[in-house]
Amino acid sequence: MKIINKSTLGFILMIVALSSLFTKTLFAWSTGPEAYRADAPGDKGTCNDSGCHNSYSVNSGSATSLITGPASYTPGETIKLKVSFGSSSGKLHGFEMTAIDADDNQIGKFKAIGKTTQVIPAN
Repeated sequence: MKIINKSTLGFILMIVALSSLFTKTLFAWSTGPEAYRADAPGDKGTCNDSGCHNSYSVNSGSATSLITGPASYTPGETIKLKVSFGSSSGKLHGFEMTAIDADDNQIGKFKAIGKTTQVIPAN
């Protein structure tokens, strides 16, 4: 049986400790953010409140977004919205959006199209 010296054991323990500190960060939100964090009426707050990101204030970055859709809407009609999102920094970005009516009730459904979008279902 080989005996490990103190410096080797200390190095191994340091690696284990650092790994446990960063595991949550590495795997956080790997399957998508927590639902209802768009800060809309009835939501649970913002993505910043849930720890999705907390190194900067919500809506303070240089990213741009644009939502386009039809000029008019008939209740009950299915419409297409185009959401464009861009940034020159970082590889991954995300956002949440919620549809509400004039009385702040959540309404409608979203449908993801393509592999780079997802819809987080209600809890």
